[in-house]
Amino acid sequence: MKWLIGLFVPMMSFAINLQDVRSLMNPPSNEVEIDKHRFIKSTEPYFIDLNNDKINENIRFTYADGHYYISISEEAEVLANHKIRVEGGNSRIQRFYFEDIGEGMGAVLIVISEGTFSTIDALEKQRIDLVTFNQKNLKESYYYEGPLVSYSQSSWDSKKRKLSSFISFIKFPNQKIKSVLIEDEQTSFTLTWNRSKKTWE
Repeated sequence: MKWLIGLFVPMMSFAINLQDVRSLMNPPSNEVEIDKHRFIKSTEPYFIDLNNDKINENIRFTYADGHYYISISEEAEVLANHKIRVEGGNSRIQRFYFEDIGEGMGAVLIVISEGTFSTIDALEKQRIDLVTFNQKNLKESYYYEGPLVSYSQSSWDSKKRKLSSFISFIKFPNQKIKSVLIEDEQTSFTLTWNRSKKTWE
């Protein structure tokens, strides 16, 4: 089962407006957006069954001490907490996916805008990170800072834009664990979970 949840979260604040929360219970391609209406330091929890035990865990994004964090909790117990690196002005977390990738593993893929790096050229980069966890023990989780997947750039003289990449989970033939597939109009590449090294490659 795949979850796609859209976040539009400006630096130093989270703005929340859930649209059709029931879509969280539907098949893939349903998206919940968070729009900029009020400023707080934490999102509301997103309740998702991460390990197929019919008990919803909650995923929450927070901003504290100049950093973003993702936490996974069940009731009052925090099972995982990871720092998310951001750079540039107007950095934000845009959306995240949840996927059961197989072999007792699950993954939360986070799409991050690294913000604007130049007031003249207005270069904005987009990156994906992954939190991967053992579904039998959610406290066993691993954070992976992933690659840049797209960028946009504008200047005083012209505008250049590379469209956002298409991101999906896919299981290739003879593969037990799904890979992450990143595609755009020019290139495509995959990330594969290395079980021995506990990281994506």
